[in-house]
Amino acid sequence: SIVTSNINSDNDTDMMVNYYSLIDRRYVNYENSTIMLLNLLKKIAPACITIAGFDGFNASRHNNYIDDSFQNDRHADDFEQLNNELRDMLSSYAGCMSDNCSVKSITPGIITDILK
Repeated sequence: SIVTSNINSDNDTDMMVNYYSLIDRRYVNYENSTIMLLNLLKKIAPACITIAGFDGFNASRHNNYIDDSFQNDRHADDFEQLNNELRDMLSSYAGCMSDNCSVKSITPGIITDILK
């Protein structure tokens, strides 16, 4: 397992990754798991990264997730800020990736359209 350093683990075989190296505290929504994974992958330097399901949030619809049980309307008022921050973080990420690594999305969305 890969575990971030902000989580206690009793398993000696877990790979511990510095939590603060994966986040950007300049943003309110800095703990996005996709962005954190992308920052981890940047350290590994793969040749290609393909993203699925990182398509943004829409406050006017109730199907932001394939499974309705994940829908949480308590943050619906923050979706615009969340989308803007995620888009900015993804843009920064894509801009600093090596030319040897392509980043693409297989699901269209308001965030991942910058990867085209």
